[in-house]
Amino acid sequence: MLIAHKVPLRAVFLLAGAAAILAGAACLAIPKQIKTPGLRLVFRRKYRLYYALCFLEGWRKQIFIAFAAFLLVRSRGATPKVMLTLWMVANVIGWITGPRVGKLIDRLGERRILTFYFASLIWVFVGYAFVSNIYALYALFILDSSFFVFNNALTTFVSRLAPPEEHTATLSMGVAMNHVAAVSMPFIGGLIWARLGYQSTFLIGALAAALAIFVARLIPKHVTHAG
Repeated sequence: MLIAHKVPLRAVFLLAGAAAILAGAACLAIPKQIKTPGLRLVFRRKYRLYYALCFLEGWRKQIFIAFAAFLLVRSRGATPKVMLTLWMVANVIGWITGPRVGKLIDRLGERRILTFYFASLIWVFVGYAFVSNIYALYALFILDSSFFVFNNALTTFVSRLAPPEEHTATLSMGVAMNHVAAVSMPFIGGLIWARLGYQSTFLIGALAAALAIFVARLIPKHVTHAG
């Protein structure tokens, strides 16, 4: 982290751009015969819980991406070096906890994991709204970012819910629902922030997390796909 602090931001962006170019070049090596079978998108009533959770997760993600960092930088004066450190710590935590969370999903099921995930987010968003101590906000930011690993339960939910031939199409529809939230939330949240204050934006996030708990509790304890 100390080395990263000495690297100019321009160099960081150039490095990221070079990595993107290399990744694009690597994609050219994917065999042309590999194609997704069947429909590209599937919209079925039986997958409605998954669609709803993807939308609410997208809403939650955009509150974090668009407004949590903005709160720390604009309202609390966090520097780029501080933000870089927070992101690095959060990514390391996510890397370490990822496999363990995967095992928890297998053992406890998506219903319990998603309930815990969204219940924890309520307190995170309430913290953003009312906590004034900068170090406590840093801790909330790291916790918030680290918690993204729990949304892997949405992917495993699809693997149990949909037959194999519909996995890709159903996941694509979930991504589409997530993107609908990604487009609407920054606009709506920005208006709320400007007119009612930043607290209201994060309280909307807490409300969305509470609604997601209700949806997650509707997931059957034992999910099986229709053969």
